[in-house]
Amino acid sequence: MNALKEQREKVMLSQGELAEKSGVGISAINKIENGRETPWPKTIRKLAEALKCPLSDLASLRTERGDTNGQQE
Repeated sequence: MNALKEQREKVMLSQGELAEKSGVGISAINKIENGRETPWPKTIRKLAEALKCPLSDLASLRTERGDTNGQQE
């Protein structure tokens, strides 16, 4: 299971609620959860803060697809 989805469901938030709390768009959250987008480190930090989880719990989001979509940190 995707690390973001796992953490989001753990704290019983919908994608919309997480979007509101984190400032990350619901479309981006959906794409990240479905492996269609690799988030920037700044986005991962926002999501971790909103979920009140350590960054390490979401670290795999940078490598789940095996690439970084050409994004640089």
